[in-house]
Amino acid sequence: MDINKVSSRVCFIVSFPYDFYGILSCLAIHNKAFKSDSQRLAASLRSSIAKRRSHLNAALNLFRGSMDIIDWIPSLVTSGGLGVVAFLSKNLIVTRLTNSVKHEYDVKLEAIKANHKESEQRFQAELQKRDLQVAAIRDSALSGLAHQKSLLFEKQLDAVDNLWKSFVALSPAKVVSTMMSRINIDEVSKTIARDTNLQEFFKMIGQNVDLQTLGGVNSTSLRPFVSEPIWAYFSAYQSIVLHYVVLAKMFELGLDKKMTKSEELVKLVSKVLPHQKEFIEKYEITGAFYLLEEIEQLLLSEIQNFLSGKGISEERLKEATEIIKYSEQLKVTDESK
Repeated sequence: MDINKVSSRVCFIVSFPYDFYGILSCLAIHNKAFKSDSQRLAASLRSSIAKRRSHLNAALNLFRGSMDIIDWIPSLVTSGGLGVVAFLSKNLIVTRLTNSVKHEYDVKLEAIKANHKESEQRFQAELQKRDLQVAAIRDSALSGLAHQKSLLFEKQLDAVDNLWKSFVALSPAKVVSTMMSRINIDEVSKTIARDTNLQEFFKMIGQNVDLQTLGGVNSTSLRPFVSEPIWAYFSAYQSIVLHYVVLAKMFELGLDKKMTKSEELVKLVSKVLPHQKEFIEKYEITGAFYLLEEIEQLLLSEIQNFLSGKGISEERLKEATEIIKYSEQLKVTDESK
């Protein structure tokens, strides 16, 4: 509270019984203080009213803003409601479309399954029919193949049998080879041209051998039905013994051409019996006879392998081809003499 106001009130109370003038003086002071207080109160009220007015204006502005917001609420609610409705409608439409498509797909899938099953049944029936046809063809082919194999094997047996007969037919030539192996061919070749007695001797050796007959042994037609090694060893044996017969015939005629050196004979025997190469190169024509038995054993062994169905390696086929080549070369050389 203001100090002047307090002092005036105190003076009034204390001095009242004694001094009227003092009272008047106090009243004057009090009025002056009251007037000052009234002014201050009015200023305070104006300030308070201004503040309240400011607060009211702020409240009104806030209210107006709130009213603006309230005005937006229906739009927001409407938009939100429409969004929710659209979302729910979208889900409903998607669900219905999905179910519709799924139903249509299921129907089509069942139809496809039914068609596939029907097609599979037709395919199985057709496959069984073809299997029966293939089985019939296979059985027929196997039957025909078995018959062909039977005929081929029969021909092969006949070929081997006839080839061995041709081999046996070379026995007279082997006899001549035996006798020629005991003669010093180098010395004979030096005198045979003028020694008639020696010519008669060789005529006697070869009288039991007819080159036309030996040459007429029809073994060539058997070649397709025997293996290459069989034909190779037979050809080698035949070429060697016939070479001795040709040599005897040459001496019988008194021909003194150099018959003791036969490169073709050495090459042939070396190819047939590689382990005897050193022997044949040393003794040449006089030593070839002693290797005939070994060649005969090789021929018999190949015949057994052939009849038992044993296969032939590529290396053996190559060796057989080389032997046949050298055999043919020796025959050509003998025929040209």
